[in-house]
Amino acid sequence: MDYKVLIVDDDPMMLFLHKNLIMKSGVCMEPLTFLNGEEALHYLLEEPKGSSFYIMLLDINMPVMNGWQLLEALKELPIASQVDVAIVSSSVDKKDKDKAMEYSLVSCYLTKPFYNLEEVKNMKQRRLVEE
Repeated sequence: MDYKVLIVDDDPMMLFLHKNLIMKSGVCMEPLTFLNGEEALHYLLEEPKGSSFYIMLLDINMPVMNGWQLLEALKELPIASQVDVAIVSSSVDKKDKDKAMEYSLVSCYLTKPFYNLEEVKNMKQRRLVEE
């Protein structure tokens, strides 16, 4: 099974930084970027079912559809088990981290900008081992 990295953030500079970090690390050579949760959700709804698994770097605070709303929508999708989410937020509020970790789709909570990709590499490795 193929895997894809999706970066969802309303800040173009964070999209640029995280996309380049992902590519330079070798985790994924073509990460996809989205400016809000709604764009990412539409993309996932149009993807062929069962063809890929997804590592999603997800910001919480965004216009249109924020990260919490996207997580709620994702858990209702048939492909929910194919999505691993890393929350990437500027929030250091413990309540946000605790709330994020209540979602089974969320593997980790990273403070942005992040530079260490070990958690993301671990997410990819866990999924590849399951295959």
